[in-house]
Amino acid sequence: MRKLMGLQPINEDMLDDIINKIKDSDVVKKIEDFFDGDDDEDSDDSKNSDDKSVGDKIKDFFKSVEKDPSKTDDMISPLCGTEYEWKVTSEFGDRTRGGKSEKHQANDLKAKQGTKLVSPFNGEVVESTDNASDCGGMIKIKFDNGYEAKFCHLSSRSVEKGEFILKGQEIGKSGGDTSDSASKKGNSEDAHLHFELKKDGSFVDPSKHINKNYCTKA
Repeated sequence: MRKLMGLQPINEDMLDDIINKIKDSDVVKKIEDFFDGDDDEDSDDSKNSDDKSVGDKIKDFFKSVEKDPSKTDDMISPLCGTEYEWKVTSEFGDRTRGGKSEKHQANDLKAKQGTKLVSPFNGEVVESTDNASDCGGMIKIKFDNGYEAKFCHLSSRSVEKGEFILKGQEIGKSGGDTSDSASKKGNSEDAHLHFELKKDGSFVDPSKHINKNYCTKA
């Protein structure tokens, strides 16, 4: 194999730049050609024809990086089940409930009882309880990117206050139907996830800040 000599140590910024460049298909092709090209130095190397080439392995690796939400700066969907679908059943903003007008500072998301709930980003759990009044079972997380999320009507929680968690890590399960205790259900009338998001202390529409195409499958 060709030997690469005289290269300086790679720091984190350089590595990020390399990853971004290699995601470009032309660069991947050049790398594949480099490793798979015939030359005298490689002539004595034995290679199983059934094995993937180094170039194919590089392409597979960077395809996985591109699809892996943990390798991006996006916030991902908190709901991730085997039948994942981002469907807002009650929008952010003004709405009427029980004949009264109110401001809904969240997205209510379609979710079957017990759907896996994951953290959209890295951060610290600042609240976690089974009895948060109307919110019921609740988890609140302060993310490293300046956002703060709150999830309500949870049937179960798997993280506690003070824990540091990673994007995509399971934190609990959605709830809200009549099988939950009154304290966990809160004011929910059926199964769903109430998802609040704040940026610099102000409520924002989660649908406009979450990459809904990313989901960690159960």
